[in-house]
Amino acid sequence: FTVQDAGDLGAYSLVVAGHYGNTTSNTANVRFPVYDISFTPDPGLGAHVDGLTLQPDRRILVWGSFTQMSGAPIARLARLYPSGAPDTAFAPSPDGDVEAVAVQPNGKLLVAGRFGNIGGASRARLARLEANGVLDPGFSPPFTSDPADYVTALSVQADGRIHWAGYVDGAWRVGRLLPDGTTDPAFSPIETGVGPDARIDSLTLEPSGHLLVGGPFTLIGGGSRNALARFTEEGTLESLPAGNPSNLTAVMARLPDGRLLTGGNSSNLERLLADGTKDPSFTRRTVTGGGLDALLVAESGDYFAGGGFNSRLLRVQGTSSFSYSVDGTVVSALALQEDGALVAAGDFTTVDSRARRAILRMPPEAVESRLEFSPDGVTWVRNGSLPVFWRTTLEHSTNGVVWLDAGSGVR
Repeated sequence: FTVQDAGDLGAYSLVVAGHYGNTTSNTANVRFPVYDISFTPDPGLGAHVDGLTLQPDRRILVWGSFTQMSGAPIARLARLYPSGAPDTAFAPSPDGDVEAVAVQPNGKLLVAGRFGNIGGASRARLARLEANGVLDPGFSPPFTSDPADYVTALSVQADGRIHWAGYVDGAWRVGRLLPDGTTDPAFSPIETGVGPDARIDSLTLEPSGHLLVGGPFTLIGGGSRNALARFTEEGTLESLPAGNPSNLTAVMARLPDGRLLTGGNSSNLERLLADGTKDPSFTRRTVTGGGLDALLVAESGDYFAGGGFNSRLLRVQGTSSFSYSVDGTVVSALALQEDGALVAAGDFTTVDSRARRAILRMPPEAVESRLEFSPDGVTWVRNGSLPVFWRTTLEHSTNGVVWLDAGSGVR
């Protein structure tokens, strides 16, 4: 097929007929996903989207090199409605690149990058916005407008404390802030070094509260580590098996069972056990043509990978993998909406031979989400390409008005 539509999906056979009869091939199932043609955000010619994340209200935050979104004058950081239309009331307009965005439990937005002004006020490298995009004046982190400094990664704890990583004061560092933006004195700052091989690309919090740090470094926190390191809640370096992983970790994604997927510039996709050792049941996957920039895990355990490799976008289901046809430079960010639809962003111009610039949405496959009740409790059954939740809280009501806490869910 040169062009695919939803009606093209299904079982096909090839029939070859001639003067002496005909022959029929084996049946082939066409399963490639088709992007949602009604989802049409457009950052403009030559622009690209570096990252995206979802808000609890289903709106989509995107950031990148753009200066407009679907014709609206919105620069570098935009918010889309679930339909893909731009939210023109949201226009914080940072004056420099955005590197990371995180949504806090209270709905406020943390924005990090290379800017010195955002929301019409001076705020260097890290800012907090209200849900409507207005700058929170009560959040004042200890960064300066030194043009060499920038923040590359964020991770938010359940108690509101914030881990950050970036190049600050002449070195690559990791720190932690209190919810008001001041430095947390209970956390020992982490340093890797000054060269490009000391860069920190990703931060991931474990359920235990320990922090995983990924990047092309070989030294961090006073110890020798290759691309991945684990720290205690206080910032103390912990041991991980030597030589793991081997992919210059730029991105990480945790599976529902606690195992960790890692990917990076070496084009290797690897899976580690909870203790950091390589998973012997996983065959390392190597993509060709470029590295890995984004990883995303679904509730089913399937996962998606995006990057600069040949097909730009890949889905892995068990031992099978499916490549998407994305024509461009890179798929740099992935997110799953609550209905299982995949949103992907990056620097590309066509998908499945059709024009689609920088942002796309793939409709969900079959998903399952239901509640089951028994004398022992309530079970939330979820499967398919649904986003993974790491923490749930349950409430109950006898009148639909007053709701009482029923405790936390257990996987």
